[in-house]
Amino acid sequence: KDEVKIVIDNVIEKGSLKQEVTFLRKAYAELTDRDFVGESPVIHDLLGKVGKMAKAHVSTVLITGESGTGKEVLSRKIHHLMHESSGKKYEPYISINCAAMPEALLESELFGYEKGAFTDARAEKKGLFEAAKGGSVLLDEIGDMKPNLQSKLLRVLEERTIRRIGGRDDISIDVTVLATTNRNLLQAVEKNEFRKDLFFRLSTFYLHIPPLRERREDIPSLLRYFLSHFTRKYNRKAINLSPEAEKLLVSYNWPGNVRELKNLIERFVVLENTDLIQPENLPKWLFDQTSLTIAAEKPSETRFILPDEGFSLEEMEKDLLIQALEKAGNNKTLAAKLLNISYDTLRYQIKKFGLQQ
Repeated sequence: KDEVKIVIDNVIEKGSLKQEVTFLRKAYAELTDRDFVGESPVIHDLLGKVGKMAKAHVSTVLITGESGTGKEVLSRKIHHLMHESSGKKYEPYISINCAAMPEALLESELFGYEKGAFTDARAEKKGLFEAAKGGSVLLDEIGDMKPNLQSKLLRVLEERTIRRIGGRDDISIDVTVLATTNRNLLQAVEKNEFRKDLFFRLSTFYLHIPPLRERREDIPSLLRYFLSHFTRKYNRKAINLSPEAEKLLVSYNWPGNVRELKNLIERFVVLENTDLIQPENLPKWLFDQTSLTIAAEKPSETRFILPDEGFSLEEMEKDLLIQALEKAGNNKTLAAKLLNISYDTLRYQIKKFGLQQ
């Protein structure tokens, strides 16, 4: 009787654990961001490819792009699309950063190990490829993976089996491998820093996310998305952007891409006591970078050449002042920032040239 009771208790415990794991996966899936926002033609084309890859349940996808462009968000979207139609939308999604840990530790995390495989291996452990059965493994920053591990990964992708450290048997795996990198892997191949055969295997299904500066038409929709997201998160009333502030944000170069934009909007929502963001609410460094961007985009021929007969500096100052006020819709704060002068200096210049309205 005692043995039967133990068996029954074990079955109940195992069932409870399975329910708990399912619940946690569901909660994680609902909390994590998988909305990839964009209205530009390049993003429409990208999402079209994502849909086709997910529908085909491809086994491997490589996603490239600069830091902050949304590679991990896109990988979650692929995972979600692959499983939502099959009724198994809470299958495991496990990510690991290939650049964040030593080679030996990364290998044990990916492949697992048998009891006694090394000094601290007191019990066997499943690796991520086994733990993610039926789901996806994200290999973040795969471009930084060491050559020895690259060869082992190639075997996994080709044979769909793994062998634990210290093990003798091959174990079949059922997992989608998603890989991301901000490196140019083709250049890494040419420098013998990345295996050519692994590159070709990964690039069968390849997606590239352009930087935000190359798809500025996506910035307004991203601004609205994150304003809505963070006002809900922090229980704030709706916050909007003035046309002038939006214009400046669209002009900014966004070196940190979508991540930088997201962080800036979160800062607005938490710290600004306003329901309409104006240019004066924007950080000054953003204007400095916007000016540099605009200057960099202008051809060198636009440099002013002083004529031999000279010219009126005051007339030029007045003309630039008028242009700045017109461009800023007579918003003096914005006009001052466009001219890179203080608000008080702008007021003095307006008075000097008799431009009061």
